[in-house]
Amino acid sequence: MGEERKPPLIEVLLYFAEGERPAINPENTYFIGKSLGRLHRLSNGFTSEHKRGYSIDLTHLLDEPASFIRPILKQYLGETAVEVLNEAVMYVKEKLETANLETGFCHGDFHNHNMHLNKGKLQVFDFDSCAIGYRAYDVAVAWWNLLHNYKQEEKECWNTFLQGYEQEYSLGEENMKALPLFITTRRIWLLGTMLQNRDVWGTNWIDETALELFILQLKTDRMGMSKDWES
Repeated sequence: MGEERKPPLIEVLLYFAEGERPAINPENTYFIGKSLGRLHRLSNGFTSEHKRGYSIDLTHLLDEPASFIRPILKQYLGETAVEVLNEAVMYVKEKLETANLETGFCHGDFHNHNMHLNKGKLQVFDFDSCAIGYRAYDVAVAWWNLLHNYKQEEKECWNTFLQGYEQEYSLGEENMKALPLFITTRRIWLLGTMLQNRDVWGTNWIDETALELFILQLKTDRMGMSKDWES
């Protein structure tokens, strides 16, 4: 018998990101937005010989996560809830597929929980979700974080985030108009990812209350969509 083949050794070098999670305030969100804009600007044209395995596209963001959500919705809330999800997915896909949206390198999970601020320098980590994809989604994740975790500061800090971002990069009107659609997309992606990885996230959080809130958010998002998308 031949010599047993061993898998290649993979070494990963990590180091501690000094500082702490940046507080959400207008000064910091301006800086955070500026950092994302710089990331998008400097990574324009980036290519790699290594396969990522996926792109941040509508299959990854909507179709795949929805396949994990549907059976859970049916189990807890019934077919009506599944229909709400299906309609949301179809609506968002219809609008985004016909839009002229910029793609490029994206962090994929850009918000203040994935960065440390130290002596005026911002260090971003958790690139687990990075890939080539919709730049507007990358921006919308930061907005989603404000809406979800910092509701009282959302309006002012979203404005300063955009001011910082646009100091470094401009996505253009059609991409910015798509941001509310990507908020809904983020909700679907996140729930689907949590369900897909229940061995990591656990299952105690899966109940009627959490799922009813998800359905309510989908309905509320739809009601708040720009009239431009309804025309």
